[in-house]
Amino acid sequence: MAIDWYLARIAGAIAQVSAQTAYDLCFNRDGRSNPAYTLDDPNGACRRILRDGVTGNRQLVNAPYANLGRLETSGIDVQASWQAALSDLGLEPLRGVVSLDISFNKLLEFKAQSFPTGDALENAGTLAQRGQYDYRAFTTLRYSLGAVSTALTWRRLPSVRSSSYVTDPQTPFAGADSYSVYNLAGTWQANRWLVVTAGIDNLFDRDPNRVGAGPGTDGAGTTLGGYYDVLGRRYYAAVRMSF
Repeated sequence: MAIDWYLARIAGAIAQVSAQTAYDLCFNRDGRSNPAYTLDDPNGACRRILRDGVTGNRQLVNAPYANLGRLETSGIDVQASWQAALSDLGLEPLRGVVSLDISFNKLLEFKAQSFPTGDALENAGTLAQRGQYDYRAFTTLRYSLGAVSTALTWRRLPSVRSSSYVTDPQTPFAGADSYSVYNLAGTWQANRWLVVTAGIDNLFDRDPNRVGAGPGTDGAGTTLGGYYDVLGRRYYAAVRMSF
């Protein structure tokens, strides 16, 4: 078993002033960024909001990359491995070897300051900053007997709040429930030059979680393909030959 604690601080982090942040700064949401409600506010956020020259309606927000803010994150990583022969576990006459591997990350904090004069906001447990889950776990249970081995993997994500929660704890927009997906794979080492592999991804055909649903949306929300499987159950097979 290996347990690591980490702490990282980045000053002048490369980031964008998002459209939401620009509006928050321009319209003095924090009570100090633009108290006079002037177009030339101290942070220059109002000038980032481009409007129609005739109607005055908003069109877009300029959001260039710049060395703007600060990031601070800490957490704990755990890596554990265990292996034993079935005979050593008192399961004779069963043969073979079982092993268990666990990778686990516990996020303690992920504070981000998106603008030099802004507050460092806590993003842990939300979908902000590309998804900062409270923890992530990946477990593999493997059984091997001679030239044949099978493995069942389990990827687990906890429930998570909407990214809007960072700036508005009363946000009506939903995050996502906890999520588990399982994969099953098998390998046969036919001889020293031929290996056959087959497997099933998303074994139980788990649907992807929906996020972002809430009042004011046009539908039932969307999903995040980087975290939630959008393809469903699928099968594969491969033959590898070495010469």
